[in-house]
Amino acid sequence: MKFSYSDIGKGKTIIFVHSYLWDKEMWQPQLDFFKDNFRCIAIDLPGHGDSLFNNISSLSELAKEIKNFIDGLNIDNYIYVGLSVGGMLAPYLYNIDKDKISKLVIMDSFSGDEPIEIKQLYFSMLDTIEKEGKISEELANKIAPIFFSPQIDKNSQLYLNFFKKFFHYIINLIFSIYFHRLFFKNFFNFLFTICSFSLHIFQKIFFYIQFFFYLFHLFYNFNIFYSIFMKNFLNIF
Repeated sequence: MKFSYSDIGKGKTIIFVHSYLWDKEMWQPQLDFFKDNFRCIAIDLPGHGDSLFNNISSLSELAKEIKNFIDGLNIDNYIYVGLSVGGMLAPYLYNIDKDKISKLVIMDSFSGDEPIEIKQLYFSMLDTIEKEGKISEELANKIAPIFFSPQIDKNSQLYLNFFKKFFHYIINLIFSIYFHRLFFKNFFNFLFTICSFSLHIFQKIFFYIQFFFYLFHLFYNFNIFYSIFMKNFLNIF
């Protein structure tokens, strides 16, 4: 798969992988700081930033795709930095690319399944956004601590851009789910209609084939009857 990514600076490579609902832009302050001494690469995970959605369903599969991406850039050694989901990917990536990874930096993350309480918190937030059609200030105050330090300037471009992208991402996600449900529902309805129509056509064709063989059989028997009749008729005379 193709990842959208930023690639700036020269020197030893650092790979930055963002958290859920963020994108590569979250690393811009770090890229600006390290670019004079390091080659800094920040990627957009699937469905985030400018990377397209795909059918990857596990962290191990995603780690393999990231490894392929790194191999494609001919990187022989790198430092891996991951936040949240980016950190959760680290053990899987290390298992398949340990010879190239010199250091791992895992932030606000862990190895294992997401606790069910956290999942419920995330889903409740998504449901609220879908219902209200916006991110209220109250909800923003709940979301911000997940991604930002308490000292973050809420008027900063980084903070404001996050919520702008966050809202667009959620709306696109909701629309995508709705569209796929609607598409598959209509698709199967359409498929059922086509199959029903095709069955009707085949029934008609089968009827005409039967009718043709009936006429053929009738004509064949008539010829036999006619031949016998004429033969007997001629014998009489």
